[in-house]
Amino acid sequence: MEMAIAMYDIFSHNNFRAFNPYPNPKRVSAVSKMMLAFNTEESIESVNGIQSRKNTCADFLRNQVLKIFRLEECEELLKEHKNDIWTNQIKHAIDEKKQANMDAQGYGHYPIEYVKDFLLKQSIISEKDFFEDVCIRLNNLAIRIKASRDDQKDKFYNSKVSKDENSCRDILLNDLKLLYEKEWLLTRESYEANNKRVDINIKYKNNNDYEVQIECKKDKNKDLLTGIETQLINQYFSSGVQYGIYLVFYFGECKKTSEQTLKELEEKISEKYINNIKIILIDLQK
Repeated sequence: MEMAIAMYDIFSHNNFRAFNPYPNPKRVSAVSKMMLAFNTEESIESVNGIQSRKNTCADFLRNQVLKIFRLEECEELLKEHKNDIWTNQIKHAIDEKKQANMDAQGYGHYPIEYVKDFLLKQSIISEKDFFEDVCIRLNNLAIRIKASRDDQKDKFYNSKVSKDENSCRDILLNDLKLLYEKEWLLTRESYEANNKRVDINIKYKNNNDYEVQIECKKDKNKDLLTGIETQLINQYFSSGVQYGIYLVFYFGECKKTSEQTLKELEEKISEKYINNIKIILIDLQK
């Protein structure tokens, strides 16, 4: 890690001239080595207040470098980080850059950054909008994990045994922080509604009144089919929470298919809450 921090010191001392002009074939290799040094959730955790050299280096990797990189560089970087804490963030950057390229071809004479800024500022104008946005992003993450074969699934296992529920929750939380911490305030085991635990609480940083509660369950949890009623509805919705996600880590351990599990859970949502609760299943079968 000290070498990675020293590399960052050199880059920052020279105002990141080592990253310009493009192309510079060495910068992907340099950043990859730095990311390998910062390879745990704790090492890249965001810190308030006075920043150490380690903190500023972690912030550079977490929030800046992928914005500097071109699309092809991100794709090259992904080859070196197929299954670690950086994978989803790199994939997200690739998706954004591809979308930006498509946007640039279709918005006429308006500057692309102007149009994107307008759309972003206007997109979340209600708590319902925020809930739908969170659902879309979580669904996309679930699709990406399922499509990755074993690359993204391995971290949910200890060898061939699935990790416990809290560990799975922490892995998901870390992925969400890497992807969306600039927009979302994400907390683990937030205590709401008479000190009852909720696995993940998400608030919109531009308006803290917009929030979504997420309850995580493994498919073999004995309370899987009752948790929607007993936890999301009875504990949280009754205390004023408006929107919730019931998220299932599906390992195929419940002797039902993922389709059957999803169907049974959706049937547990009463008509009153049909527009306020979303079931999201992350298929982690190997």
